[in-house]
Amino acid sequence: MALIRVRPLGDDTFMGCWRIEETSADLLQRWPHLECIVKNYHNEEFRREKLCVYALLYAMTGEEDLMVGHDAAGKPLLDGWHVSLTDTRGFVAVILSRNHDVGVDIEFMSHRVERIVSRFIREDEQQDTLEEMLVNWSAKETTYKYFSADNLQYFDMRLRPFIPERNGYVEVENLKRNDTAISVGYEVNDEYVLTWTTGRESD
Repeated sequence: MALIRVRPLGDDTFMGCWRIEETSADLLQRWPHLECIVKNYHNEEFRREKLCVYALLYAMTGEEDLMVGHDAAGKPLLDGWHVSLTDTRGFVAVILSRNHDVGVDIEFMSHRVERIVSRFIREDEQQDTLEEMLVNWSAKETTYKYFSADNLQYFDMRLRPFIPERNGYVEVENLKRNDTAISVGYEVNDEYVLTWTTGRESD
């Protein structure tokens, strides 16, 4: 197993992160019933990502019969849970809550983001360092998932000023809802930036 950790975020909310190290054959040997999930996928990386999401779900819940569905807009559905899923090069992350809408995103640490910064960071937002750019990008992906019905574009969201740290919170405004903002947690390390929200809104 390549479980990094499962972290509680309140009484009914959990976030997990998994490093993708196993092959799809390794994972299917452990959970052969998941063949139906990936049988039409020929790309090995994509198969591994899909299977590791389920490995992480099992590690978080202890339930091996879970199946993720999707609504008409592509939002993931999981019986009994609010769920959000994400993957990046070499990692997957999941957030689950019994009672609250949630969002999660993970982005691998890379300077590639500097080439596209004008596409997602507003002129009134911070973009001085690689870490600030990646926190902005990832936090907006998380906010987009939380407000999935709003179909937000990058410039429909604005990060309030923040002091960059390895672990912290940013306030992200949903500009389609006037002054509505949510608190988004973030973690920065040498491999990735991880962001999440449990739906705590602020004024």
